[in-house]
Amino acid sequence: MDKLLSLSVTGFIDEVASKSPAPGGGSVSALASALGAALVAMVGRLTAGKKNRTAEEDGPVYEMIARAGIIQKRLESAVDEDTAAFREVMQAYRLPATGGEAAESKRRAIDTALLNAAEVPLRIMEDSAAVLEMALFAAREGNPNALSDAGVAALAAEAGLKGAYYNVLINLRGLTRRDGGEEVRKRAAELLAVGRKTAEDIAAVMRTKLES
Repeated sequence: MDKLLSLSVTGFIDEVASKSPAPGGGSVSALASALGAALVAMVGRLTAGKKNRTAEEDGPVYEMIARAGIIQKRLESAVDEDTAAFREVMQAYRLPATGGEAAESKRRAIDTALLNAAEVPLRIMEDSAAVLEMALFAAREGNPNALSDAGVAALAAEAGLKGAYYNVLINLRGLTRRDGGEEVRKRAAELLAVGRKTAEDIAAVMRTKLES
């Protein structure tokens, strides 16, 4: 299959809607956060270089734009990486297990594939948390006329963060040795907590600036 993001928007949506289990929630989470990163970059570009702004004020904004672009590209790649990881899990489950040694080999292959499949959404969570951090900066310091865009960036990244968290957990749940994924589980919980706090901070900024 060609890269998923080479499809048209409607083509991608239709692919998600098909009876194939992949692309699924992990790929959609990556795309949601990639869109959040893109919106952050847009807010930055609508902010930097405007009248009455100093080079000192614009420096952090240009840094945000550059960082958002890098993270956006990583998240775009993760759209396909998540689907590929899922397919590797399915291949491991299809391995023959006709004898003791074959069964053990299959078990190891499944656990390896599941851990890899959990690592992909974990990276999506890390990048989603970074997008939320940038969205908070964009909401506080960005062009006031683009405030709603910073808010939507945060909502998209929060959805990506939570969606990726669910995908981490469902992959770890399949491990035959549950303790094998404890470090991944712990890191995912930490990222979720940090991201939720940032999302709450952004919501507070939005209420203050838009609803007052």
